[in-house]
Amino acid sequence: MPVPLLLLCCVCVLRTSHSYVVIQSPEVIKASVNASFSLKCKRDQLQIEYCYSSISWFKLNLRTGKLSEARNTGNDHQEDNKRSCVRRIKNAQIQDSGTYYCVSLHEKMVFIGTGTRVIITDSVPLKPSVFLYTPVEEADAPSVLLQCLVMDAVPSQISVWWVIGGEMRLGWTESAWTRDSDQAKEYTRAQIMVHKEEWIKVAPNIVCVVKYGNQTVSKILQLPSHSDSTCTWLLFGGCSIAIITIAVVLTVALCLHKEKTATFKVKRNYADQQELNLRLNHETKHQEKLKNLNAEQKIQKEEDLKKNLTFQQSKITK
Repeated sequence: MPVPLLLLCCVCVLRTSHSYVVIQSPEVIKASVNASFSLKCKRDQLQIEYCYSSISWFKLNLRTGKLSEARNTGNDHQEDNKRSCVRRIKNAQIQDSGTYYCVSLHEKMVFIGTGTRVIITDSVPLKPSVFLYTPVEEADAPSVLLQCLVMDAVPSQISVWWVIGGEMRLGWTESAWTRDSDQAKEYTRAQIMVHKEEWIKVAPNIVCVVKYGNQTVSKILQLPSHSDSTCTWLLFGGCSIAIITIAVVLTVALCLHKEKTATFKVKRNYADQQELNLRLNHETKHQEKLKNLNAEQKIQKEEDLKKNLTFQQSKITK
């Protein structure tokens, strides 16, 4: 194919491709709670007949990664000679934060916009809190990861840099959330990798610096000192000794209780046997008394009978 014809084909392809490009604006929107914001979706070189049938809006939840239909608080309207559709969302809430994409339908083709990052924050003044964590050193790892958390602020609201050994460095920042629910609040996590050799040299001289507006706040890395380590080991040892002592005391008390219970059972059984023997002896004596009493009564009856017979005989004789 001749070169001029090839160039003509490339130009035609580029022109056709750009005719269906979907552009969103603005790229980033920052709004306060209860405020309103507008999203614009423009279809270059192609008019939009009706917004409701040609353009759809979806929101990507950055925490969960789920895509859902964007909230609609009114009718979308056209702009730019019917090449743009604008959606206005009123009474913004924290849950409206995310990345919004417009989807354009033309004939049998679907085109997705470039995306608009929406950040909804509380109307209170920005006062971020900085937390710099002591890294965990791994024996085989060539580098050490430093983490600096900036609460009550999202990455687009602040700038974070590091001062390591007196030298300013830039790491990377990302969004994180306080919990795994719809009420979660977004905050900023800044990180940077430092070679282990350098970490050993500059460990006491590391600062995380956060800039918001015209103000800055910083946090110096606090490493546990030797005395702190000694106190930690002493505390650990003391707790271990206390736990062992308590365990021994409980074991001895349990053994004594079992022994006392067994002795009491033996004494109780002996006492019960003695009581049973006394009761049997008493009953035996009582039975003997009854037998003796019955014998005496029988003899008395016989004597009375004899006396009665003698009296009757003497009476007859007279």
